[in-house]
Amino acid sequence: MKNKNFSTNIKVFIKVKSYSSIYLNRFLLITQEIIKTLNSAVIKPVFLPKKIERFTVLKSPHIYKKAREQFEYITYKRIFSFTIVNTPETQKFLYRLFMVLSYFAQGLNLQYKYKIKSM
Repeated sequence: MKNKNFSTNIKVFIKVKSYSSIYLNRFLLITQEIIKTLNSAVIKPVFLPKKIERFTVLKSPHIYKKAREQFEYITYKRIFSFTIVNTPETQKFLYRLFMVLSYFAQGLNLQYKYKIKSM
């Protein structure tokens, strides 16, 4: 029987949403610096289209229908991914990475996905 050494890779996807682009960009810079310690290939973030929600509120509900105020919410989104070699140390590191990233993610919505591929 032949001994086959299969190396497995983990491809990690991180999707980030925020109402503030400043928090989002700061989070991405911190995350890229942390991921560089893994010696993995970091793919630059993918900028998804922003979602704009607009609504109008009447200032005076009884009369003066022309007196209105308009508000809007803008949701910024980014996705970035990276690939690392699957070892027990990297699995522990990923767990710690997700814990650290959730600490820095004030005002952000994070979603993690990862796929394990054998080569």
